[in-house]
Amino acid sequence: MAGFSLINLVSPILPILPEVEVPFEKIPFDDKIVYTISCGLIYLLSQFPLAGIAKEPTTVLDPIYFLRGVFAAEPKTLLEFGVYPIISSALILQLLAGLKIIKVNFKVDKDRELFQSLTKLFAIVQYFILANIFIFSGYYGFDLTPVQILVLNLQLVGAGVFATLLAEVIDKGFGFASGIMAINTLVIATNFVADIFGVTQIKVDEEGHTEPQGSLINLIQGFRAKHRTILESVVNSFNRDYLPNLTS
Repeated sequence: MAGFSLINLVSPILPILPEVEVPFEKIPFDDKIVYTISCGLIYLLSQFPLAGIAKEPTTVLDPIYFLRGVFAAEPKTLLEFGVYPIISSALILQLLAGLKIIKVNFKVDKDRELFQSLTKLFAIVQYFILANIFIFSGYYGFDLTPVQILVLNLQLVGAGVFATLLAEVIDKGFGFASGIMAINTLVIATNFVADIFGVTQIKVDEEGHTEPQGSLINLIQGFRAKHRTILESVVNSFNRDYLPNLTS
């Protein structure tokens, strides 16, 4: 199959596509540590709740709950889709390039640049498509006004662009290794710590009883629980399925 030129597809939008410049000089080791950790922390601190969504719970369940831990995605926040579009766009386009469906010579700097820009553009398009699938499926509530739909698009797509730029900062040589890998590793490590030591109290039944998110904290708190025996608290710490437990 004849391929098509990347230049014809990406070149017209290059002037408006946000991009991180390659550093003009070698970045010191200490600075790379700062850049890598800073990008990860900024990503973590971007988990702001979405504005413009229905406050009452909807009947539409989270369709990607089983993928959220892998792709550093938090439901109904700016990081709704995490880094999934960035990873999938890179995999899909590399596969198309390998099958010669897209003509690209990675030995040529210009082609390599255009391929990276196309990957970024495809990721942004995926953020837009996913945002509207979630919006019109009723995940954020039904009967949303046009203004609410616009605000949700701006938030989700804008956060997606921001996430791609954070990853690009590391990829362009300011940090270590892959930007996606660095961000994902930090998010997974943070979630792991929260699942063990998290002290956030979460309502678990209609009677108003709460339990901490962290499995170890739940075990310790269970020894002074008034609504169950010590043995029941220990068993609950190991087998509860609605929050992290000591065996999962």
